[in-house]
Amino acid sequence: MYHDATDKAPFGQSIGRSGWRDYYLKGYVPFGTTSEPTAKTLEYAYNDFCAMRLAQEVGNKTYERFFGKTIFNYRNVYDPESRFMRGRLPNGEWAQKDFDPTAWGGPFIEGNAWQYHWSVMHDIQGLIDLMGGESNFTAKLDSVFSVPNTVKVGTYGRMIHEMTEMMMIDMGQYAHGNQPVHHMIYLYNYAGEPWKTQKWAREVMRKLYNAGPDGYCGDEDQGRSRLGYLFDAVQFADVLLVAQQHGAGLGGIQRGAAADADDTVGPKGTGLVHKHAARSEHTLNGRLAKAARRVHALAQVGNLGMLGRFHDRPGLDLRQHQSRRHRSQVDRGYLIAFAICHCGLPSGRYLPLDTTV
Repeated sequence: MYHDATDKAPFGQSIGRSGWRDYYLKGYVPFGTTSEPTAKTLEYAYNDFCAMRLAQEVGNKTYERFFGKTIFNYRNVYDPESRFMRGRLPNGEWAQKDFDPTAWGGPFIEGNAWQYHWSVMHDIQGLIDLMGGESNFTAKLDSVFSVPNTVKVGTYGRMIHEMTEMMMIDMGQYAHGNQPVHHMIYLYNYAGEPWKTQKWAREVMRKLYNAGPDGYCGDEDQGRSRLGYLFDAVQFADVLLVAQQHGAGLGGIQRGAAADADDTVGPKGTGLVHKHAARSEHTLNGRLAKAARRVHALAQVGNLGMLGRFHDRPGLDLRQHQSRRHRSQVDRGYLIAFAICHCGLPSGRYLPLDTTV
């Protein structure tokens, strides 16, 4: 890892790190020195966090310290004036004086500033603080869906299929057809508004998947789209796999985790449930889960439940059950523990017929 993080092969975009010297010396990959510099800065910071965690697990203090120094480099490409992640010149000034967050390419790859802004999976509380608090954070999440689905081709110079797919799904600047935003709707859980995660996860399942030839709304790279559907359906998202932290959603599969007739959850029945907009409380093995996100463990299968207080609008302050510590750190008091193999899928509904899980 150290070798590939501090070198670049003379061929291949994926071998080593282009812009690695500036990344370590300046704290970001400068605009104009290599392709997709801001996307690389964000992804390098997350990758460094993963490497740091691995070093911690194996007890290598040297590499833990090395990679730990750069995990907050994402802060260096955040522009507080525009409130977006942006390209930055070698001299520290912001690139593209005519900055437009709907323009694709440039400092990003297959996306724009609306989508890449959320690529801080390892330090969500840090991103919330950087943006000035939870209200600003959730307001910007809301804006992703409410702004027009305008596309400016930017440095691509032409429409690419990811742009077309974003326009076709008509959910603002949310581009589910490509991977960078798949975790985004789960970030409401980290800022006290979990009902919005539940709403949008359900809308994605309802609107963007079906059993026909157009069953996926975009890329199905390495099974990511079908996995995204499954994770939505069984009520969690892989926001941060390396720290085993996941966000809870509403779900739609009755067998495994969904609503029974009495609005609690148990492993009864089959099929999808689309009746309710949001749930306000979660239970695990009969105990109230105090936060909307939990640590995920596959070792044991827990009896994950949803209590019957449903909300069609933001009417619950979930933070009455959460201290700041619970919201900003992994809550080790409870575990959402289940195995995907225990969750049944409805035949021929909402998933392409050739899908296997």
